[in-house]
Amino acid sequence: RRSSDLWVKDNKVPCYDCNYRVTGLVEGLEYQFRVYALNAAGVSKASEASRPVMAQNPVDPPGRPEVTDVTRSTVSLKWSVPINDGGSKVVGYIIERKPYNEFGDGRWLKCNYTT
Repeated sequence: RRSSDLWVKDNKVPCYDCNYRVTGLVEGLEYQFRVYALNAAGVSKASEASRPVMAQNPVDPPGRPEVTDVTRSTVSLKWSVPINDGGSKVVGYIIERKPYNEFGDGRWLKCNYTT
């Protein structure tokens, strides 16, 4: 449910487990959720609504990188951990770089991660 009084059915096919990932939410909007049970006799009444939750990034960004050492071909960086880890321990970081120019354009390239 978005920030209104309109409930929207999310799954088109019944879910057979007691967990479900809702997709297509709009970041910054607040949502609540409820569930129905289904059997041969029909559909139950709705469950109580979940607590309101805002769709947002699951973890805050880390602190701004600080340059700690520079050589001809290397730069050493350090940064602070995210203030909020979203309830799950941060297990790694992806570092990106791009050539500096006064217009701020250019493409960010990953330094330590490949997909």
